[in-house]
Amino acid sequence: HMSSSEDAFSQFRAIVHPDDLTAFDEVHIGLASPSHNEAMVEFRVQGRGGVWHHILCRAKCAQRDEHGGMVRVVRVHTDITRLKQAEGALKALNEDLEERVKARTHELSLRTRELESANARLKKLDELKSEEKADINNQMSPKAWFDYYESTRKALTSKTSNDINSANQLKLD
Repeated sequence: HMSSSEDAFSQFRAIVHPDDLTAFDEVHIGLASPSHNEAMVEFRVQGRGGVWHHILCRAKCAQRDEHGGMVRVVRVHTDITRLKQAEGALKALNEDLEERVKARTHELSLRTRELESANARLKKLDELKSEEKADINNQMSPKAWFDYYESTRKALTSKTSNDINSANQLKLD
């Protein structure tokens, strides 16, 4: 024949989520050992309307018999459902933030490579310009040199801008 406390415990155990029963039982079995006087466990219980509530249970063996068996156990149950919901929301926000950072880092990496490539092409063009300038200075009039310089500058500026925007390789003719 069950005592009223055993009956109440069985009724309470019946509303514990099936996935949490092992942890729930282990804590209460552990309390039966004279070396374990306190325990704590989280589990879910089904409330009205079938809604699951997260519970934090702190249990303490308040009294033992002369053989070390449990005579009295005190349990404090705290509904931590809102805390678990906040943890879930925070986890989702962190995952979203991680994805955003990953995407942004990738985007910045691509942009960096594009700019490094454009910078390398500009340096090469500057070298070519210096070489051509030396050759042309000896062969062209100041007016011809100015026209050549302006058309080359415009072409290079336009080409480099297009390369940066589209990340295409600049092909030197």
